[in-house]
Amino acid sequence: MLTIILLHSCRQENKVEPTIANSYTVSGTIKGLDTEFMTYSFQDETGKRVWDSIFVENEHFSHTGNITEPTFFFLWPNVESTIKTAQSGGYFPVKSSQFAFLASPGDDIEFKGEVTDFINAYPSGTKANDDLASINSKVFPLMNRSVNYMLEKELLDEDDNRYKTIEDSIAILDEKVIALKKEFVTSHPKSEAAAWYLADMMLRSHIEDEEAIAAFKAFDTALLDYRYYKEV
Repeated sequence: MLTIILLHSCRQENKVEPTIANSYTVSGTIKGLDTEFMTYSFQDETGKRVWDSIFVENEHFSHTGNITEPTFFFLWPNVESTIKTAQSGGYFPVKSSQFAFLASPGDDIEFKGEVTDFINAYPSGTKANDDLASINSKVFPLMNRSVNYMLEKELLDEDDNRYKTIEDSIAILDEKVIALKKEFVTSHPKSEAAAWYLADMMLRSHIEDEEAIAAFKAFDTALLDYRYYKEV
């Protein structure tokens, strides 16, 4: 309840009214999207985190918003099965529990897929989102397995025979996810999604400086003015 109250507070303060010139639309009918609303978030051009809500009816959502530059969004579905609750009472904010997409002014983006215990649904409608879907559809299932192992590990004592096995499985899955991200970034030098992923990996220290520099230098000049190329 506290989270909802806080989000409503942020929503009132940072509400963005769409205009035709800078509008984007995101929609989808997703099996298992059993919720009344989703919460979305993005960082605006000033670096300010903006929150708002998208209403859902009969597993369908549609939202039109306003942006002035390419922007990465994530949507929290508020579906109980996707919330990875820790024993401490908090939760693991894993990306596989979120809808993720890139939007530029004028984009029309559609999600397809389903919600199970993670968001097995991916965006289309633009080249950036087709690329994002191609990598997320590979790494989200692995991320979900990893966090499920983390939840299982929390229930075990460290001297339990299964504890070390699960710990090793988590490490293997996490390494596989990072390897897939690196391969995606280096094999898609013209991709806006690759530029975003490289920026995100650098932020999370998931890539060595030398590897990041090499990937950045290999990016196509068509990305020179792209927001996340500049962030890298």
